[in-house]
Amino acid sequence: MADLLVWDGSCRVGVEEFDQAHQHLFAIGNNLIRAVLDGHALEVIRPVIDELIDYAEQHFRSEEALMRRAGYPGYEAHRAEHHRLMNDVQLFKSRYIAGEVQASEVSLFLIQWIQHHVKETDMAYSGHLQQSVAN
Repeated sequence: MADLLVWDGSCRVGVEEFDQAHQHLFAIGNNLIRAVLDGHALEVIRPVIDELIDYAEQHFRSEEALMRRAGYPGYEAHRAEHHRLMNDVQLFKSRYIAGEVQASEVSLFLIQWIQHHVKETDMAYSGHLQQSVAN
């Protein structure tokens, strides 16, 4: 089965550490999607969501630290977006555990979340941080 979250040039923010982290987020998302499609969601969804949460929190801290050092003007808004995203993921996890949403709904949310955050939200800092890292 082909990956539904596809890493390509449109995902590159130009900061190697973050591009690698984003690739890993895509891989985690694809693992979750495969488990749902293969009927193994009950066995793996909670550990995969936990891995995604842990990895995203670590990645967000790194992004925010570089944004601060680089004087990125959109830092506060980007940081607020990180908090919103993590709250949304935690909410979906809680709703899944409570039986209020299905694994496929969690997967769809995570696909959209990862794609939007990398391809749209993070692209906003791309040029600014590339210049900062280069200097």
